Amino acid sequence: MANPWKTLQEVVEQNLIESYQNTIHPYDPDNIQLAIKNEGAPIKAGDTLVLLNGLHGELVLANYNNTKTITIIAAEGQTPIVKKVLMQACKNWKLEGLTI
Repeated sequence: MANPWKTLQEVVEQNLIESYQNTIHPYDPDNIQLAIKNEGAPIKAGDTLVLLNGLHGELVLANYNNTKTITIIAAEGQTPIVKKVLMQACKNWKLEGLTI
């Protein structure tokens, strides 16, 4: 298992997640237009991030709409800690086994 990043917060702050964002503001459910966000980033829809023990900072996401679920899970026997989770205008995310 590779350990390419130290914390989940670092992943978000360094724009390492490719997703889609709504380009119409304010939000209009009858007129949704999505544009790619962080094109070419290494983490993409359908990926799973596996976290080890330790503090992974805050998970603060705004306008990350995935075509497939991105899953963030604890590695077997591990207890990763996330200080705070805030998702606004996000779609297709799954968190499992994390201590928040």
